[in-house]
Amino acid sequence: MKYSGTDLTHLLADYLATEPHRARGGISALTGFQFQIWFYLADYAKALVCNNLLVGGQAFTEAFETLSDYTRGDKGGTICVQAKYRLDRRGMAAAAAEFAAIERFLDSSHRSELRKRISYEVVACSGTKSLDWANIQLTKDIRARDPGLAGYFEQARSEGRLRQPRIEPDPRWKLISTVYGQLRDPFGFARKSYELCLNRTGEPASASLVRDAIAELYIEGVPNAPLLSRALSPGDVQADAHGTGVSLAKTPTLDDLRQGRFMPRPLRVAEVVATLDDLRESTRGSSDPSLPVLWIDGRSGSGKSVLLLQVVQHLVIERKSSVIWFASGGKDISATIELLAKTDESLRPDYLCIDDIYDPQTREVLDVSHITRLVVHGGASTWPILITCGPTEFRQDFERDCRAEGFRVWNSELRGHHTYLSLACRYSQSKHRAWQELRRGHRGLPLDFDVPA
Repeated sequence: MKYSGTDLTHLLADYLATEPHRARGGISALTGFQFQIWFYLADYAKALVCNNLLVGGQAFTEAFETLSDYTRGDKGGTICVQAKYRLDRRGMAAAAAEFAAIERFLDSSHRSELRKRISYEVVACSGTKSLDWANIQLTKDIRARDPGLAGYFEQARSEGRLRQPRIEPDPRWKLISTVYGQLRDPFGFARKSYELCLNRTGEPASASLVRDAIAELYIEGVPNAPLLSRALSPGDVQADAHGTGVSLAKTPTLDDLRQGRFMPRPLRVAEVVATLDDLRESTRGSSDPSLPVLWIDGRSGSGKSVLLLQVVQHLVIERKSSVIWFASGGKDISATIELLAKTDESLRPDYLCIDDIYDPQTREVLDVSHITRLVVHGGASTWPILITCGPTEFRQDFERDCRAEGFRVWNSELRGHHTYLSLACRYSQSKHRAWQELRRGHRGLPLDFDVPA
């Protein structure tokens, strides 16, 4: 999966000679370089996973600090991307000046055919993506200092090569969720790729060397047996406004969640989320190495698994939290904790969510002793909160078997952190049947429909 870096190196050498300050902009910057790397890697990872590389002679795609902050490929063309922490009019105007300089360079270096295949984009962690290029102009200072630049910006705008801005709140997690399940160690890939980008020098040949090294790192990491768990992105849990049906299945699924097949319970979800906030605050700054656990407790058939999924949906969509979902009990949890033990805290997810972690049919695969050793030997650090559910008797078995093994009941003397939220499901069956009838008769039930507890 190697690129030919010859044309890219020549292009960057010419750009460095023409626009030395802009060509070295990100590399010599004191701030902002970090999130530019994560944005680049998140987009590059998507191309690697889809094997969507070098389509239509895209010799300049997927390269860091190339013309703009980085480039990415799309449908045979190349997109020059400017990465900002926050999207606002001032940042858009600064990006416009960068894009105009690229347009002028491509025209003056007789690369007009390449110029026609290039479009421009701004991506940011936050801000208002409704900002429109039609209302953006170069600043007065830039127009006074470089009067000819405005015409090149207008050229790109009139030809429709300015794309709508993108908002990506957490490019690090987008990278990990993209390669999760594709690589043996998605967290290690993120860390090593980031380090490769940090080694990007101002030399023109460095762009292709970094790009090829990341591609090779990806190939080396492809496993024989991928992880069965899933690092969630918003698309995995986003509700479909046109979803239909009612789920009464024993094992609820993410697809059921997306289709809206469960009765919405925002009051219950808010209760769990508030408990999670309390748990997070109580473990902040703790010197005791531990994996915090929140257990949604209740009798069989009371809706624990559904509530867990609804909490996951809220965390991913509303809180922008990073979540790994385990649909098959504890099968993957030991392997995942082992990876996290070797991972920088900044790359760890916020939550590990497991449906029925201590079901008698699957609990044998949960290596509690191994997990404990990994957590305890890792010393004091920030671990994800593990959210799970199960009947009261399963919780009691879990507490008994994990005693002095790295977990502890909330407010008790045992090691670790463990608490449970009692879910008595106090809403009546008649109200649930009413929701089912409404659901079957009407599509797109409002998401704020709730039955008071």
